[in-house]
Amino acid sequence: VILLDPKNISMVFNDILLVGKACGVLNKAEELVNSLQQRMNAVLSKVESAPKVKVYYEVWYNPLMSVGPGTFIHDLIQLAGGENIFKDAKTSYPIVSAEEVIARDPEVIIVPSGYMTYGNMTAEQVKEMIASRPGWNEISAIKNNHIYIVDENLLVRPGPRLIDGLELLAKLIHPELFK
Repeated sequence: VILLDPKNISMVFNDILLVGKACGVLNKAEELVNSLQQRMNAVLSKVESAPKVKVYYEVWYNPLMSVGPGTFIHDLIQLAGGENIFKDAKTSYPIVSAEEVIARDPEVIIVPSGYMTYGNMTAEQVKEMIASRPGWNEISAIKNNHIYIVDENLLVRPGPRLIDGLELLAKLIHPELFK
């Protein structure tokens, strides 16, 4: 029996190696980790000198909930060249107010697709609903139409897909670097 509970990308890489060793395929696990590290380093090198972009990730909408430190999503935002607007939260998944979001003026808004979000609404309907919230028309992300719906499985499941999520976030946060 092996229990895995990684808290960051480095721990995910270590867990991949552990599972590879336990299953007798350590070489394949090492190849996978090396490939993932190369992809991660490619993103890091592209965004390292870019200005930090303020990002709001909305986990839930009633009440508004975002991400704080200690989450994969927070780490991925930071690695992708963004700055999580709730990086100072006291919990991993803080309940936030609309006024806090407006005051912190995110330049990019990320909303997960998946079973926890908005029922049967289309991505465009979700974007319209967010943009129509009272006072949110003053937020930079709304003014510039930088609201993105992403597959939550790329950001919350501690496995190799986290690097797919990192690449996607970097392209959304810094599209000018990934043309």
